[in-house]
Amino acid sequence: MHDSAPTYYTHWQKTRRQQPCANILGALEARALEVQGDFNPQNIANMLWAFATIGKQPDDRLVAGLTARAVEMLVHFNPKEIANSLWAFSTLGRQPDDELVARLTAQAVEVQGHLNPHDIAKALWALAMPGHQPSNELVTGRTARVAEVQADFNPQNLPTQYVRLQH
Repeated sequence: MHDSAPTYYTHWQKTRRQQPCANILGALEARALEVQGDFNPQNIANMLWAFATIGKQPDDRLVAGLTARAVEMLVHFNPKEIANSLWAFSTLGRQPDDELVARLTAQAVEVQGHLNPHDIAKALWALAMPGHQPSNELVTGRTARVAEVQADFNPQNLPTQYVRLQH
């Protein structure tokens, strides 16, 4: 029984990492292009997150559309949607336009009192992307929020937070 466990696990790892059929991804991306004007903040954040999670670069037209829609909907973004969007752009190696970064940062300042430790760590990690420096107001607010929720940090988000506060 022990001899088959590594083989099964190795097979599971390999199949888990395989990307879905390119035709399916292409069809889903085409549909996202068609309906992106109807996306709400959660849809925007989830779409960006999905591309970053599977490591596929989205079509430039889709990124432009999602960026424009995000700017329109930004006042409705909650802390998790801000953190996930910033994380996705950074993970994809995409440099969001300056207007979106400025507005996401401003919205992050507005909602930072509601951020949980994971979202704080994720957002600060993403804001350390090349070419963007978090505003003093954001860093000061995040530092205060970290102090408020420090007891809630777990082994997963504690190191990330520590490193981000050093930059």
